[in-house]
Amino acid sequence: MASEKLQTKYQLDIVHDVLLGKSNRIICYAEIADPKNVFLSIIAGTFKTIGLEDRPEMTLNELLTYYDPNNKYAEVGSVEKHWAYIYDNLHQFKDKTSATLPIINRGDRRWITVDLLPIEKREDIVVYFITDVTDIMNAQELNYEKTHKDSLTGLFNRYTLDYHYGERFMWPNFHVLYLDIDDFKPINDKHGHHLGNEYLIAFAQVLRKYESGYNYFYRLGGDEFVGLFWEDEDKVKEIAESIIEDTNRLLFYPDERGITVSIGIMRATKRHDVIRKADEVLYEVKNKGKNHFVYVVEN
Repeated sequence: MASEKLQTKYQLDIVHDVLLGKSNRIICYAEIADPKNVFLSIIAGTFKTIGLEDRPEMTLNELLTYYDPNNKYAEVGSVEKHWAYIYDNLHQFKDKTSATLPIINRGDRRWITVDLLPIEKREDIVVYFITDVTDIMNAQELNYEKTHKDSLTGLFNRYTLDYHYGERFMWPNFHVLYLDIDDFKPINDKHGHHLGNEYLIAFAQVLRKYESGYNYFYRLGGDEFVGLFWEDEDKVKEIAESIIEDTNRLLFYPDERGITVSIGIMRATKRHDVIRKADEVLYEVKNKGKNHFVYVVEN
């Protein structure tokens, strides 16, 4: 047989040299009689390969305690959604599945892909192939961030706005805040884009102070920004007022000119084209003197 030839002629171990193949991979088996207490027992390789302690076995749940929620996929899609994808895939014992996730141990952050393979002859046993894919995933994570964030301000971009809006617009207490820096074009025309960019970066830092949970701001382009918030009316108004006050405190060389901002707020009830309606409220603010907000309930 071919397996015997590999062993006798080429001195290759079927498990370690053929199945394991690379030094960045681990092979484990697990008994799944108790799905809540699955032990990963080493067949080949070592947990040191993925930055963990060298030991003969650990539970699947223990491996998942090293999950790093501070990753760009979870930031965009939500930690809860990313975790559910990982947990569900690695506990689907009847089908071949896989999940890729970041883990961190004592500051050592790795990306691993965990492939689950059921054993046909024994329904109570599965095999896990765990591979270190850090180099590939670090590059992919960076590219993922670039496609979802504005390169100048670090806020989410229009692409992510569309995604979050589509996923969450039916949630209760939904508000859209449409923000525009007042008289921004004359600043650019007089002092150049360098100072204009400084304004935008500083303004984005103000906005970031008020992000929390699923509440985020997005840069559409130029000096236009949108916030998607799920809070009650009083909280949204408080945030809008604080943003205006914080923005007014920003001063810049060469003429120490302060920044002002106008905000149109639409509280969604019918949830139809809410961003456009918030933009219309913003123009109402502009026509009434700027540097304040108007709050409107969709009707």
